[in-house]
This record gives sequence, structure tokens and C-alpha cells, in this order.
Amino acid sequence: MYIFARDMFLPPLSFKEELPKIIINQTGKIIFANKEFEKLSGYCKQDIEYQFSWQVFFQSEDIVKIQNFLTSPKKTYFEHKINFIDRNANLRQMHLSICPLDKNWVISFIDIESVEKVSIENQVYKVAFDILKIALAITDKHWRIKWANSVFQHFIKLSPDELINTNILGLLFNKKNKKECENINITLTQGQKWQGFIPLDSQDEKGHKKTLNAYLIASPINLEHNNESFYVFVISDKSSELELQQRLEKMASLGSFAAEISHDFNNLLSPILAYSEILLKKVPQNTFVYEKLKIINETAFWAKDLIGQILALSRFKEATPVPLRLDHATKKIFEFLRRFISQKIKMKLEINSKGFVKADPLQIYQILLNLCINAAEAMGNEGEITIKIEDVEIRQEDFKKNSELKPGKYVKVSVIDTGPGIDRNIPHRIFEPYFTTKKGGIGLGLTVAHRIVKELGGQIGCQNILGKGANFYFFLPRIDNKK
Repeated sequence: MYIFARDMFLPPLSFKEELPKIIINQTGKIIFANKEFEKLSGYCKQDIEYQFSWQVFFQSEDIVKIQNFLTSPKKTYFEHKINFIDRNANLRQMHLSICPLDKNWVISFIDIESVEKVSIENQVYKVAFDILKIALAITDKHWRIKWANSVFQHFIKLSPDELINTNILGLLFNKKNKKECENINITLTQGQKWQGFIPLDSQDEKGHKKTLNAYLIASPINLEHNNESFYVFVISDKSSELELQQRLEKMASLGSFAAEISHDFNNLLSPILAYSEILLKKVPQNTFVYEKLKIINETAFWAKDLIGQILALSRFKEATPVPLRLDHATKKIFEFLRRFISQKIKMKLEINSKGFVKADPLQIYQILLNLCINAAEAMGNEGEITIKIEDVEIRQEDFKKNSELKPGKYVKVSVIDTGPGIDRNIPHRIFEPYFTTKKGGIGLGLTVAHRIVKELGGQIGCQNILGKGANFYFFLPRIDNKK
């Protein structure tokens, strides 16, 4: 037999255990008693059915509580700890549960020790389902909900009292997906499992209507020993996963397109680089023509590097880490970055490092470009950005403060802006893919920077001074320049 309760549902194994139960009619007469109840009460079936009222087995204080429930206009289910009185007037602590059965009532009993054991098991089930955000509901053979977990209540936006005895098919399906509803009805009635995607009407935290891409698994539970049937509905919201999959497919298409365009530009740049280098050797230095040719050559060189970055982003070109003096590389990158940042923003470079790191110059460019653009957008294209480079050493006593960094020598790079700072509620999500607070943003810039720093064996983070600005920084392991 089963017990349904507001916050408790006996796990599937308990369905196989026959619990003491009686069925009472509207007058309070016991019209059915099973063998387990015979053992519990000490009476035989013939002495109980249509002979005793349910009150015979309860103390007066328990009778009052049960009677109040049975006469309540909003009666759905009831649970209570009671003292059961058997034939020899012995008292036994039991957990009682009352559920409707057509116009009658089913009263089930379970000893307190079993309830406590089941309660622990239920907590494990509840936590597991809540962590996984899986909605679970159980109905009788007439599709009436007898139990639902908190995740199901959150999806449907109904309270436990509103859910109990509500037809689940009416909640999950509407006119638009009438066909799926009919298929589930037929499949489960035939004793088979149904699974597939369904659109599920729900609401967001502000009460606005939204449709979830939900994956539903529905399965029958048949209890052969007493011919009772139940249906289990398991629902998981796949909206985020499907959205992410669509975005990844778009990114893959864009990556392929970017790779094709980049190869074409590379072919166009090759003669510009070649002929500009030839002309630089033939034109006298310190002349107007020489300076202009030098600008053409340097710009074409940076354009070629930019194409390399695009190819690296699209996974068609692998990065090649080499021993790199970070201050020298950053000076070159700094001049190029100024072309991407608004002229209204003042940019400063502070160098207090001569350390080497092992990285591809394009990787450093990629990190700084994303951090600087992020800072510029945060300031509204007006303010000051400072790029600061310094040699630091993480000591054993500092290890706890930088748990992802092992004690050793590092080069620290900071990108400091004078913007409004970071909302205190989002720093833990700042590097998540597709997380963005910008209108129209795609939320990949900081994710890319985070991925590259991790690949280089470093650590990236941010410090916030609300109203005064933000400091995004990263550490890269310092290496011996002889390497």
C-alpha cells in the first residue's frame, strides 16, 4: 500500500510492502480491513468490517483531530502521529495517513520507526531531485495528482493543496499539444512508458508567462498484490540546454565562415607585406615615403596577426606558446589596442616587470583585448583604463588567498577602469559562458579570457570597488628566460 503526505512520499520499494489499512465510508463504518490490520488490531476481518467504527482504535484527542479533518470542506489528505489501541488495550505509536478513495477514505498505518527510516530516505530523494531540478509527480489511475515535489510545484506555479487531486493531463497539456496528451493516455493505459519533449506553460519569477522546453518521462506503476495502479511523471527543463546547443551551432557556423574569410584576407595581405618589405629596403630612411611604407607594413603585419587570432578562435589554428617577455609584448599590443578603444578614454600603461612567461603573443593580445573592451563598455566609452604589469611571488602563507595558484613566481597583469564597478550579485558568474549584463551582448569575451589564462596555467579574477571601478587581473607563471 502507499502513504501520501505533504512533504513525504514513500520510495518505490515501499510500494511492495503491505501496510495495515482500513477503508471507511461516510458514516465512519469500517467497510474493509486487510490482513495486516487484523494483525495490528488483534481482531479478525469478520469482527471488524461493518461492525466497528474507526473511533474504536483511537484515543479521544486523536479522534477530535481526525474528525475535524473528515468534516472539513477542503479535505484532501491528512497525516498525524497517533496512539493506536489494539484488542488488548495496548497502545502503540503509529503514523497515520488518510487519503480519499471515491466517496470513502483509506486510512493507512505505519509504525514510527519505519516512518523515521523512510523520512531519512525521503530527504535523500528530495535533495537529489531538487539539486537536479527534476520535477516529480505521482497520480492515481484516473490521472489525479496524489503527490508532487517542490520542483513540480515551481514549474506549475500551484500550491500543494491546489495540486492534490488535480488532473495532471489538464495541467501539462493544452489544445496545442492535444496529440501528445492522447498518446500518453493510450501508452500508459497499455502499461508502457512514454517519453519525449513537450511545451510546458509556466511563469518566470516576475509572474510573466513563458514556455519551457520540457522533457517528460511518464511510466505506470502496477501493484500486483492489490491491483492498484499509479502513474509517475518525471519532468526536466531542457530550455537552457537547447538554447546553448543552438548557440553553439551558430558559433560553429560563424567559426567556419570566419576561417574562410580569414584565409581570403591572408591571401590579400601576403603581397602587401612582401612588396612593402621590398620597398622599405630600396627607399632611403628618414624620408616621408619610408615612414608611410613602414606604417603600411606594420599595419599589414598586425592585420595578419589579427587573422591568426580569428583562426585560433575558430579552432582552425592552434596557439604556439613560446618564452615571451610580457612587458615587451604588452607595449606592442598596447599601441594596437588604442585603435579599438574610444578616443574619449584615457589609456595608461604601468610596467614594473621584466619577467618571461610561456605564451603565444596572440593569446596575450586576446586576453587584453577582451578585458579592455569590457572595461570600455562598462564605462560607457568615457573614463580611464590602466594596464599594470608587475612581478609577484606567491608565498606559502599566501597560498590560501590564491588557492588556485601554487607558491612560486608570477607576472601579474591588471586592467583597471574607472567605471561603476560590478554588481555584487554577479562576480561568481562573471566568467560563465553567455552570461552578460549588456543589452545585445553575447557573454563570451570574459569567458575566452578565462579559458586562455587557464590553458596557460594561470588564474584570472576581479576586484570590485562599487561606484569607483573594477580591476580585472590575471597571473601567469614566470619562467627562466633561458628556457
